[in-house]
Amino acid sequence: LPAGTLVYNTNSTVGNYAVYPGIYYWDGNNWVATFKRAFRREFTQSAILRANTLAGYENLPGLNNVSFIAPEDGVYQIIAHTYYGVEECINNDLENEVGWGEGIFRLNINGTDYFKYIHSESYYNFDNGQEMFLLYNEGTIISYIQLTAGQTCNLTLSFDQSATDNLKINNTGVVGNDPGFSLSNNCYITSVFIGN
Repeated sequence: LPAGTLVYNTNSTVGNYAVYPGIYYWDGNNWVATFKRAFRREFTQSAILRANTLAGYENLPGLNNVSFIAPEDGVYQIIAHTYYGVEECINNDLENEVGWGEGIFRLNINGTDYFKYIHSESYYNFDNGQEMFLLYNEGTIISYIQLTAGQTCNLTLSFDQSATDNLKINNTGVVGNDPGFSLSNNCYITSVFIGN
């Protein structure tokens, strides 16, 4: 075939040489699509995680060892969207109080770890008795990885609460949406094909 030959393909296949309906041209060696194929996969936390300072890294429910198969060769953007808050602080009814917690989110992509520090506070106002807690902070971990068509990409998101102070409920932080308060979002991971 002469280079530059155009065809409209009506078939769909999967695998290393996957094709999809659309216009292709022959470059002299290969058929090349004249369009970008869209790919997006999202995984969402399935239950709240009440983090414990002594537990080390804890896998987030629904985000432990999830995977997708790359539909084609190229660069994929992987983003972990994270949410962390802390419970009510201890108050002695004599002064304003602050409680806090902090930790590290870890996104594992095919055996390689990526990290994000996060913190949150809670407050007690002595003057009016008002409490503010579960003031979630949002964090993101963004990574770009090269995958080949048919390659499995394994993902795990976990959290290590490294320290807390002055909290009422067993020094726990909350990762994801607390159904009793609905003040946050569940953590989630998105995977998007960027291109070659």
